[in-house]
Amino acid sequence: MSTTSSALAPIDETRLTGFYRRTTIPEKRTFWACATGWALDGMDFVSYH
Repeated sequence: MSTTSSALAPIDETRLTGFYRRTTIPEKRTFWACATGWALDGMDFVSYH
């Protein structure tokens, strides 16, 4: 019987927006582009249905 141990990285940031601090500028731009597209798609769905 073999046992394996996996090392877990400590969690430094526990807030919901903690991931945003570690992103690069291109990743932030991509995030906001996706969020804007998602919001516009939701507005389109509500206005036409």
